[in-house]
Amino acid sequence: MIRWLSGVVGLVVGLGTADLRAEVYPLDFRLPVPAELVLGQTTEADVIRLYGRADKIQRIVLAYPVDQFLSPLDVASGDRPLSMFRYRHEGQYESLGILYLKTADYLFLDGKLIDYTFQSSFKGEAITFDPLRLESVVKGKTTEAEIVALMGPPTGMGIYPAVRDPGFRVLHYRMPARTELPLQAPASSMPTIFADLLIDRDGKLREIRVETTHIPRERLPSFDDEHELPW
Repeated sequence: MIRWLSGVVGLVVGLGTADLRAEVYPLDFRLPVPAELVLGQTTEADVIRLYGRADKIQRIVLAYPVDQFLSPLDVASGDRPLSMFRYRHEGQYESLGILYLKTADYLFLDGKLIDYTFQSSFKGEAITFDPLRLESVVKGKTTEAEIVALMGPPTGMGIYPAVRDPGFRVLHYRMPARTELPLQAPASSMPTIFADLLIDRDGKLREIRVETTHIPRERLPSFDDEHELPW
């Protein structure tokens, strides 16, 4: 799941997959460090070097309607081949009957990073924010620095064409709505709170989107060798 693609009306053509890993993902990974990532410059190879192999890689081509039908927070129109790296780690504690989860997603255009998000509910690295604080932000007035002071560091960022308009950028905030989940919980019971705040060319808030969605417990594919995945 990558919410910066969620609002787009279009076609997702060709999701490539490889061999399946076990249903539970015990292999841990390091969460993204914003200082290590430069949007528009960091490459796919850089992300693999910094954070290891992804649990899932998708090569996708998205076909969108013209920009006038898109939200400013949607991916820009036009047919663009994109790559998506998805990392996932689950920790089960059967004596307590609970599950912890963390994820990280990276979106690339022409091999360069244009968007990333992450979240975790693990003890010691749990990421939280107070979505009610967003009631005090004002479009066209609140600055990016004021948002960060209010909400804390974002758990991801994106630039054009991960947002509709050149020169704009988005701050992502992701937080599991529950820090612990019963192992027997159904696949649709892993809620996450999402907040996306669009920053304009003047460094002020232009648009905001807040919602709760669910991360399914699913079997994610993995791969061993670099290769173009089949369409």
